[in-house]
Amino acid sequence: MAGGREAAYSSNVLACRTRAAGRPTDEDSLGCGQHNDGGVFLTVNDGMGGHGDGEKASEIAVQALLGAFGAGKTLEDAYEAAQAAIKAAKDAGNLAANAGTTGVSLLIHCDKGRVAHCGDSRLYRLRQGEIQLLTMDHSVTAKVAADVI
Repeated sequence: MAGGREAAYSSNVLACRTRAAGRPTDEDSLGCGQHNDGGVFLTVNDGMGGHGDGEKASEIAVQALLGAFGAGKTLEDAYEAAQAAIKAAKDAGNLAANAGTTGVSLLIHCDKGRVAHCGDSRLYRLRQGEIQLLTMDHSVTAKVAADVI
């Protein structure tokens, strides 16, 4: 578990990591912060297992995302900052060349939410006892399933 965090929460929102059975390591990193306009930001990033340094890539992404949001950046700009931070770590030799992470982030302001995600990290909403998936995986499997259905 990167950074020693197991859960990040604010108000009625919770971000949590999962521990898949049979996996020797957990490559999740979590972050919770505040946007400069008062909005709450939560992010979960999951290092890509089997690609080397996944746990480092997820933590670098979380730190870059939190820094960007603290500076008032948009979701798109924050994800670009995370991508740039991972690339810089690779270029400096501090991260395996094939390291990467998936991620999902939620920005809540005035009871409205905005979502950004990449890969197969997912966002769900629990409302009145019902769980609803709010994102679609960016994966070959999800694309094939969407094309078939």
